[in-house]
Amino acid sequence: AITAVWMVISLIAVSSITAGLASAFTLALARSATAPIANPAQLRGAVIAVVRGTTSELWADRLGALKRIPLVMLLLSVSALSVCLVILGTVIGTFIVVIGLTLGVSTQLAAIGTMHAAVIDKAPKSVGRATGITMTGYYLGALVTPAGFGLLVDISDTYIYSWLATLAILITAVGAWYRAGKIQAQRH
Repeated sequence: AITAVWMVISLIAVSSITAGLASAFTLALARSATAPIANPAQLRGAVIAVVRGTTSELWADRLGALKRIPLVMLLLSVSALSVCLVILGTVIGTFIVVIGLTLGVSTQLAAIGTMHAAVIDKAPKSVGRATGITMTGYYLGALVTPAGFGLLVDISDTYIYSWLATLAILITAVGAWYRAGKIQAQRH
């Protein structure tokens, strides 16, 4: 019972943090640049601000709509590679597992914001609906996947099938984003 309660509390906490990060990344990646900030009063009422010369500024100003979907595909591919490292780490050692997990979590956090910006690029007239659909899929996956992963481990008595299923899902997602890249964007 304590484990179940702790899992729910953890999911809520992590989901809240991830949603905040995803929203911040989405805004940073989707908005066009404005005039440089000369004084703190210019920040009044601003949803987000990006510091000049930082990586965030480079992504927000220079990535562009045409490169976002390929970046999502790259990040998902790196996540797939990280799953391979986790699988390999079960044979080689824990150090490889730690590298795989760190790489996987990092690329997943980067992919979610980039994914939102790519969706907004494709549906600029339907931002609320597009974001709602995207977030619904993302959070349903975040809620269902851990239970499904654990169930597969319990049924098979090994982690390998769960990791292979994760790898298959990531590879499928790369293909889905490739197809999404072929969709024409809504006209403003």
